[in-house]
Amino acid sequence: MSQFIDGPWIESIFGDGNLSHIPTNEFHSRGVAYFLVQQSLCTLAQLTVNSTILFLRSKYIFSGQVIPKEQLLLQIKTDIDTTIDWNILTFVAIFRLGREMMQKNQLINVFSLNWVYSLEANNQVPYYRIPTRPISHGPNCSCATSSACTEPVFIGNEMVPGFALGCSPMESLLRSTLTCLYNQTCLNLINIRNLSFIHSLDASLPSRFMLNSTVEDLTANAFVEQWLYNISYSTFYSTCQPSICTYSVSKRKDLLEVITIILGLYSGLTLILRLIAPLLISASNLVSVLVWRRNNIVVPFT
Repeated sequence: MSQFIDGPWIESIFGDGNLSHIPTNEFHSRGVAYFLVQQSLCTLAQLTVNSTILFLRSKYIFSGQVIPKEQLLLQIKTDIDTTIDWNILTFVAIFRLGREMMQKNQLINVFSLNWVYSLEANNQVPYYRIPTRPISHGPNCSCATSSACTEPVFIGNEMVPGFALGCSPMESLLRSTLTCLYNQTCLNLINIRNLSFIHSLDASLPSRFMLNSTVEDLTANAFVEQWLYNISYSTFYSTCQPSICTYSVSKRKDLLEVITIILGLYSGLTLILRLIAPLLISASNLVSVLVWRRNNIVVPFT
């Protein structure tokens, strides 16, 4: 588990929980939301990956004959890639649906990033309906009409690289990058409690993602760097344990084979004719006698 979604770090960012005296775009007022949401996203992504692996492990290959190695490798690879793509797309689709529902229903979040209550001082009217007003992040961008509004995040007068403030904790994180977490100077800036075990991420490690990739880009890939799998043809062959193997060879017959077949047919026909010729002659004679007798029957006159 990453140190940035672990309990001690999140608790240190949260502080005393009193947000009333801190500006909205101040990191100390909303910083904990980034890592709480990141923790939830990592959990959902891990569940998606685990379910994908379990599904792949439960699949079998049925074949009435031994499959050639190249065909087997291609078939399994295609099946694995299709399953992974389908599960990731399902994860992203459900995730996008949740974002759309939050925006369309205009749910007020606990950090008051999209709407705030407009309370009038000393209002004594019973059953008073408390009005609300939308918040704008950036020039001419209201959370009432768009969830894409963002503005920079500061600590004092210093901007925190990578972090963006949006209309909800979720939108804020998704439109942010992890640039700050790869920079020890920036990390020291947001490390409010000066936790000694918090260190920057290693930017030298190979990755298919850019350092300035948004968290939304990472989420679209379930935070997976690479899917590794091993397809063993020898395991497949030994598991099937065929008791016998047969094969056929298709080729044109040569002249010698053709002559041999013709002679064989001729010999066979000769033998058959020798056997049945006497029978055919006897049968023919019998039929001739019967016909002659029938034609020469004497009918008496009375």
